[in-house]
Amino acid sequence: MDMKKILLVGEFNTTTENMNRILGNHFQVQLGSEDPKMVTGLLKMEVPDLILISTTGMEEPHREIFEYIQRHCLRIPVVCVGTGAEFEIFEDFFCREQIHKIQRPVQMKTIIEKINKCLGIGAKTGEDVQLKMERGKVLLVDDSKIQLRMLKGMLQKQYDVEVAESCEDAMKILHRNVPDVIFLDYDMPGADGKETLGRIRAEKEFSHIPIVFLTGVTERKKIQEVLGMNPAAYILKPIEPKRMEEVLRDIFGQ
Repeated sequence: MDMKKILLVGEFNTTTENMNRILGNHFQVQLGSEDPKMVTGLLKMEVPDLILISTTGMEEPHREIFEYIQRHCLRIPVVCVGTGAEFEIFEDFFCREQIHKIQRPVQMKTIIEKINKCLGIGAKTGEDVQLKMERGKVLLVDDSKIQLRMLKGMLQKQYDVEVAESCEDAMKILHRNVPDVIFLDYDMPGADGKETLGRIRAEKEFSHIPIVFLTGVTERKKIQEVLGMNPAAYILKPIEPKRMEEVLRDIFGQ
């Protein structure tokens, strides 16, 4: 069976690099940038079987990509991966059956399943593609070694877990290996959870990562302060495994 051709559109960052690496095991992937002129040029030279768009960092000028696809690539399925806020910019294009949305956070397994469905691969055509899926990646940030050891032991059977004892350690890990979710201690010496969250969200490449606060504070005022930063969730200490499972299930959509 010939490998299907996918054009991967998006700014060059760790997310698109990971997508390119994983998809390359199963498809012929051509990596294009988010520059509209480059994308339209690639589409003029060769017609892919599917276009995969990562909308991270895309803004109004990138509508040109969708406009070209709408005019010249009506028969090519398009899968867009991004946040709700990013999708709002291009919402008028998503009314077409040709374009499919997948909202972050999302596992590569879900993306590949959607690609297979759009390409008619799988049970429908009798073609069975065996996929090597990556486990979800979790970053734990806490100044307590005991807490980190306990949480890692709780999660490592199902997830790939990395730990950081400070904001600086966390930022180094993020630039090396982008996680799917971050569990962040709110009360840390030096750069606390509030400052750490601010630094993470200030970098466009990491702004989509869901962050879950871990806190031992139960005062109403403090809880409201935590929620005011719009985390994906918060978990009170001492942490119960059941609560961790609930939060991860919501984030990964499992």
